[in-house]
Amino acid sequence: MLRKIGLLPRTGEMAGALRLPTIRTQWRPLKMAKLGRKKLPEEQRRQHPITCRLTDNELDELEAKKPQKMPNGEFIRFLALSQRLKIKKVPAVNQTLRGELGRIGNNINQIAWALNSGRDVQLDHVINVLIALQAKLATIRRELAG
Repeated sequence: MLRKIGLLPRTGEMAGALRLPTIRTQWRPLKMAKLGRKKLPEEQRRQHPITCRLTDNELDELEAKKPQKMPNGEFIRFLALSQRLKIKKVPAVNQTLRGELGRIGNNINQIAWALNSGRDVQLDHVINVLIALQAKLATIRRELAG
């Protein structure tokens, strides 16, 4: 057996000459491979968790849309960061209507303040103002409906 692995000389070779394996003179620990993934640089580490609550139906819809092996957080991050949000500007017509609604609200607040303060208020005048406000609101509703 020792002859097969090269520790004993073959017949006819110099007798007594043994080939011994080389021995390490200094003990050094073997370098082990590091397990796990490499650490990301500090600027690439995700350190800010955001939580999100979903209904059962919303979760089912999320699971149906995302790739099978992709984690939910990664899928939501992909959707949120890859798509541009379209912010609709309020048309000028609606800005005008918004101003009219603000004036109507102001008039109603003045009527309520006058009634609550105990002042002498003419009810027929208040009723006429409220009827006019109701007519304005109906006009605004028609304009918004198109």
